[in-house]
Amino acid sequence: MTHYARPELLVAALVVVIALAAITEAIPRTPQVRAKALLTERERPARGIIERILPDARVHVQVSMGALLQPKAGLGREEAMRTRIRFFQKIVDFVIEDRASGAILAILAILAILALVELDDRSHDALRDRKRDAMTASAGYRTIRLPAGRLSMTDIATQLQPLQSNNAGTSVSATRSGA
Repeated sequence: MTHYARPELLVAALVVVIALAAITEAIPRTPQVRAKALLTERERPARGIIERILPDARVHVQVSMGALLQPKAGLGREEAMRTRIRFFQKIVDFVIEDRASGAILAILAILAILALVELDDRSHDALRDRKRDAMTASAGYRTIRLPAGRLSMTDIATQLQPLQSNNAGTSVSATRSGA
């Protein structure tokens, strides 16, 4: 006779362990995350400068390209998904919106977007940036790139000069590439 006098208890214990493991796996767990600063040390002052230079504009930060782009109409399901995958997780540093037309033209939102602004730093790759800019340009957006390094108000004002005269909602489409 074996030393297991009651094999049914062993089977029952095994069933209980398996059931507990399944229950534990099925219970949703809160992901282990921590807070992150919305803006980097370089983005924070740049946003303030942009807001001072373009007081009639609304400056949106860390905008998902999925909020700005969508696959063109008429694409097949697979092609639309491949297109969406190319941009849906990417982020634009700043989106400059014309405050006056932004509220009026919500349905035609692209008309309210004056420019996309990117702060280039060591994480940027020139080739990838050109491809990304071409993609946003094909949707009618102008991208303004602020170079790496310390930027003064004058540096940023020079880059944003084309937007300054059109920032009152008078000629938004003239500021967009491809318009």
